[in-house]
Amino acid sequence: MRKTVIISPLNWGLGHASRIVPLISQLLDNEILVVVAAEKKQSELLRTEFPELTYIQLHNPEIRYSAGKNQTWKIFLQIPKFIIGIVREHLSLKRYLSDNQIDIVISDNRYGFFSKRVPSVFITHQLSPKLPKNMRIFERLAARVLRVFINRFDVCLIPDFSGTPNLSGTLSHQKIMPKKFSYIGILSRFKKPEIEFQPKKYDILAVLSGPEPQRSIFEELLMNQLKNKKFSTLIVRGNPTKNSEETLGTIKLVSHLSAEQLQTAVNQSKNVIMRAGYSSIMDFAKIGKPAIIVPTPGQTEQEYLAEYLKDSMQFVSIKQSDFEIEDALKKLSEIKKQHFEFQSEIDASFIQIIRQILASAE
Repeated sequence: MRKTVIISPLNWGLGHASRIVPLISQLLDNEILVVVAAEKKQSELLRTEFPELTYIQLHNPEIRYSAGKNQTWKIFLQIPKFIIGIVREHLSLKRYLSDNQIDIVISDNRYGFFSKRVPSVFITHQLSPKLPKNMRIFERLAARVLRVFINRFDVCLIPDFSGTPNLSGTLSHQKIMPKKFSYIGILSRFKKPEIEFQPKKYDILAVLSGPEPQRSIFEELLMNQLKNKKFSTLIVRGNPTKNSEETLGTIKLVSHLSAEQLQTAVNQSKNVIMRAGYSSIMDFAKIGKPAIIVPTPGQTEQEYLAEYLKDSMQFVSIKQSDFEIEDALKKLSEIKKQHFEFQSEIDASFIQIIRQILASAE
């Protein structure tokens, strides 16, 4: 009898949904049935890749960010909403498991998506959150609280390398780790191109992502800087719930691209601009493509990653407030001459761990 897995990505932007695409592919390749539990945007992204799957609609609200640089107060006010979301997703899963046969629960950063009756797997790259400067003294306490939640799961899988170089720094590499964990390497929708050098269609590809209103603010900034330039530009707006396309001068805007379409656009582009989200960073590390990363203002994890990776010889890190298109492209051209690809060993493959869990549960 075929085994069934239920998998659920966090709904803070689209990164958590995009990075489970290769995991779902591996499960399906191993003849494991997959059920997806997600909110509307995340479900729509995954439907473009896997229209045949069963989808369960979750209804937790997405965290919103401030229009300014400091997100501390805005996020603090949303903590009750976040806690309620954890409780709601746990109850939703409990109800579903009472009526359906599931063999493994997989949660990508959803702390309430676990079961005491069914083996539960937690995926995260954030074992120790990065807090704003005025709250840094609470980082150790926050890491301890996260470990309490993570240790409710049977195993924690970390999408990174255990050694050096790695992509996440102290986010995923701590002195005190969860009770049971494994590094599983890069999770990416992308595949290394068979043809290394392909004809270029665009001077610039800009991939937008993340919560509002900062996503729209960054789009407006790019449009203002590009509208009087002669760069052939493709902007992917990161909205899978819409299916729109428009052209403004030399700028083409599309609401969303599938993984295959996005990689084609990447291969056809001379230069790439994107947010410093960890899933996007993994995508470009996988294919060894240099890129300009612009962290969401006040999103401390992205700011940390941008700072951590700025000397990696693959990424140019620029603050949104300092962003100037021609200067950014000049810096990117310099690292293209010397960048290297991230290569390291992993503890175990994702599908190997899932097979072990299934075997031990029989």
